[in-house]
Amino acid sequence: ALKSLKDDQGERFFADCNIGGILGSASGVAIMDVLCYLPHQERRDLLEMFCEKMKSGAVLIIKDQNKDSLFKFLFLYLQEILAVKVLKITKSKGLYFFDKDYLLRLLRDIGFSVETLDISKGYLYPHRVFICKKSN
Repeated sequence: ALKSLKDDQGERFFADCNIGGILGSASGVAIMDVLCYLPHQERRDLLEMFCEKMKSGAVLIIKDQNKDSLFKFLFLYLQEILAVKVLKITKSKGLYFFDKDYLLRLLRDIGFSVETLDISKGYLYPHRVFICKKSN
C-alpha cells in the first residue's frame, strides 16, 4: 500500500505508525474502499501482513466495490475515473477492480475464513462487505 501512496502525508503516516503492534492487539480492523486502488501483488502483500500480524480470533472487515451488478459498476467506474484520472482528487496510480470470487479466493488462500454481504441493494453504489476471521 505504501508504494501506491506518493504524497508526504501518506508516507509519514506509514512511517510513524506501528501497524504490526496495532494489529497484534486489535480484536478487529476495517479496510474501507482501499483495495480497488492497489495492484494485485500490493493487495496480496497487505492482506498477508494483516493475516500474519492479527491475533487469533481477530476480525478483518473489508468494504469495497463489487462488480456483480454491471449497471452499478459502470456508475462507480465513471465516478472513479473522474476522481483518479481527471480531477486527481483520489491519490492512486490506477484502478484495479476485482470481482467477489477473486477476493474470496485470495483471502482464503492467505488464511482467512470469509463471509460476504452484498450491501448495494437500494443504493447506486455496488459495494460488498467481506468479514474475515483469521484461520488457525
